[in-house]
Amino acid sequence: MGTTSTARPLARSTDPATSHAAAQVATTSNARGAVLHILRTCGPLHDAGIQDRHDTLVAHGVMPRRSGQRLRTARAGLVDEGLVRQQQSNGAPVTVRLPSGCQSMVWELAQ
Repeated sequence: MGTTSTARPLARSTDPATSHAAAQVATTSNARGAVLHILRTCGPLHDAGIQDRHDTLVAHGVMPRRSGQRLRTARAGLVDEGLVRQQQSNGAPVTVRLPSGCQSMVWELAQ
């Protein structure tokens, strides 16, 4: 099973395809749940903000560590499903400037 995180795979290489499919769903669901929890409890955030809150929760033992890429992928899936959306202000997308100088979209739970 290919993975972008350093977490141990949930299925062994010798397991049947059904086990690998179930492991992928479990991994996706957990990361998606983490993103939803963070947006629900913290309000609108950009991806780096989601990662920062996640790292704080990990440090306090609230959830297991996930890579930033895993969280962004989960957030993108939630956007595709209509559960998360880009925040709007007066019909315009809300962005923030990061310390790097780059603009970042702000995400919120869909109402």
